[in-house]
Amino acid sequence: MKKIIPYILLVIVTFIACNNEMKTEIEQIQEEKNIAFNKILKDDNFSLKLFSENNKSLNKLIIEFSSDSLLIKKDFVIEGIISNAEIADLDNNGDKELYVYCNSVGSGSYGNVFSLRLKNKKFEQISFPYTTMNDSIKNGYMGHDLFHIKDSLLIRVFPIYNKSDINAKPTGGSRIVKYKLDNNSKSLVMLSFIDEK
Repeated sequence: MKKIIPYILLVIVTFIACNNEMKTEIEQIQEEKNIAFNKILKDDNFSLKLFSENNKSLNKLIIEFSSDSLLIKKDFVIEGIISNAEIADLDNNGDKELYVYCNSVGSGSYGNVFSLRLKNKKFEQISFPYTTMNDSIKNGYMGHDLFHIKDSLLIRVFPIYNKSDINAKPTGGSRIVKYKLDNNSKSLVMLSFIDEK
């Protein structure tokens, strides 16, 4: 009987450990279900993991930067729902930047870009101008922006609304806006725009 007791104790301890491990995996799966935006971006020298619940007007964006044996984790509060993210070097200075594309909650879906320069393993925020503050491009603007990077420029495309248009049916064509990264001011600056019918 005395010999059997240690084996019984071993079985019980093993069962508890396995049960706790299973609970941890289940909890992780449950947590992942709450993460609506989850993306990995890789460069030659580092990788970025992006996570966000992405379900409110203000969302927490969790960024994990890993390079060699270094791991940096940062949290940011951003405005809007994240649609996509890219890394690039728009000012061609050797330091990469992260560009996170967002749209506000609601029918307007106004576009915004949350961007960071990844310099010396630190994050430096880059500002992005609000469209409603720019007289040259705000005429006919009602949101629904799309963003992408091309030829070292940030490209923004949105529909143009005429006065009688409803939100779901713009009739004014599209406006394509190009932004360059100004290294001195740490901001994205409008370079040019064109309207297409």
